[in-house]
Amino acid sequence: MDAIHGGRTPIRVVLAMGSNLGDRRAHLREGIRGLSAWMEIHAISRVVECPPWGPIADQPPFLNLVLLATTALEPHELLEKTQEVERLRGRERVVDQGPRTLDVDIIFYDEVKLDHPELTIPHPDWQGRPFVRELLGDLGKDVVDPVSGRAFAPRSRDALRAQGLDPVAPLEGLEEIQFRSSEVPSSGALP
Repeated sequence: MDAIHGGRTPIRVVLAMGSNLGDRRAHLREGIRGLSAWMEIHAISRVVECPPWGPIADQPPFLNLVLLATTALEPHELLEKTQEVERLRGRERVVDQGPRTLDVDIIFYDEVKLDHPELTIPHPDWQGRPFVRELLGDLGKDVVDPVSGRAFAPRSRDALRAQGLDPVAPLEGLEEIQFRSSEVPSSGALP
């Protein structure tokens, strides 16, 4: 933990990831590997395929997931690192909410609320994105709704499908990532 956190207090974060161009599974897998260089990954949700969210409907479907991690990075440092991982996977910011090789969004950063032109936490669209809302229950009972304070419940395959989310096979090739679910710091409810 010290190698990643550098002696600083680890902060719990929830990130959402998606890909709808190229080898989507490889982009997600390599994105997780890239993120694990400076954060500890504690849980990864199921992977779902879903239609694009937002104003541009004429694009390929996405593979999406959410993950729970800890990091010593400050919010804007974390944003820079997530964008670096996106660039390494070929992300080009040509059209807002357009097709992309990899998208990494900061959903929650512990209990922080931030409203900055470059970064808003909690993510302003998290409740409107079915894959985020429905997969948060996969991350464990400590991840709670920031409004109600209630824990997110894991969803059945049928419940996911009713929201337009099609569960697919888990990502392979992440065996080297050590999941430490028992070591997630207890700093109160997320976010």
